[in-house]
Amino acid sequence: MSKYERPSVGPTGLGEDERLGIVNYLIWGLATLALATFFYYMFFGKSEVVDPLTNCGSNPAKHLAVLVDLSDPLAAAQRASLVNRFLEISNVARGESGIALSKGDKLTVYFVTKSDTPELVFQACSPGNVDEVDRLNQAANRVQAQWRKFSLDMISRVDEKISNVDPLSESYIVESLAYIRAKEFPPSDQILKSDQKLSIVIISDFLQSSPLFSHYNSQPLAAAELHQQFPILLNGIEIDALYVSNRKYLKYQSPELLTWWREYFSEGITGSNLKSWRAL
Repeated sequence: MSKYERPSVGPTGLGEDERLGIVNYLIWGLATLALATFFYYMFFGKSEVVDPLTNCGSNPAKHLAVLVDLSDPLAAAQRASLVNRFLEISNVARGESGIALSKGDKLTVYFVTKSDTPELVFQACSPGNVDEVDRLNQAANRVQAQWRKFSLDMISRVDEKISNVDPLSESYIVESLAYIRAKEFPPSDQILKSDQKLSIVIISDFLQSSPLFSHYNSQPLAAAELHQQFPILLNGIEIDALYVSNRKYLKYQSPELLTWWREYFSEGITGSNLKSWRAL
């Protein structure tokens, strides 16, 4: 280049080498940003895996387990009340029991059987209701369809089970409770460190009758004695009791029976919290 010629410059006033340097810098910067974003989502931003059968994630914010004990057939009014309780779970507005579910909350329903292992009748997580559309950024009609399917599946399975229930000669309430505790909920130390809300609703006449012990005995085991023989740890789990009155056994469904269960569901014995005791 002649000493009279000037280096070539672009419209920005930068030389060719300078422009190439800036372009290379931008390319490397964008590549680094893309790589950092990739690794962030790989290790920190993975979306939760959802079970396609239950619509449940690995750690729902709330898990509600319902244990239904139908040792004897329900009266028509009691059956209607039971179905309404389950309708309440899928209702947008919380009912008097406060057991409605939000999106992602898990519902598990068991029925007491003629053995110490209850039958799993329903398990799924709520898909959410239409009030949650805005914050979930989902189409209203899709949410409505999911919610309707969830509600209908739950009610139809429970109603079918109620319709076909056979009377039981024994009532394994405590054993069924122990099974649900072991099967569905984490260890107590994990529960106490977690923000997860765990609840068990028991629908029963609350007259235990099994080889373990029976409330029909003239002197049934005290709650503390039973816990020593058959310990269940319910720390951090709320208990709601829906009491089914039975004319045949009114002399056994006495105030003393309520006292027994209140003592059993106390921090000093099972470590649980009896949130409510109400008639079905």
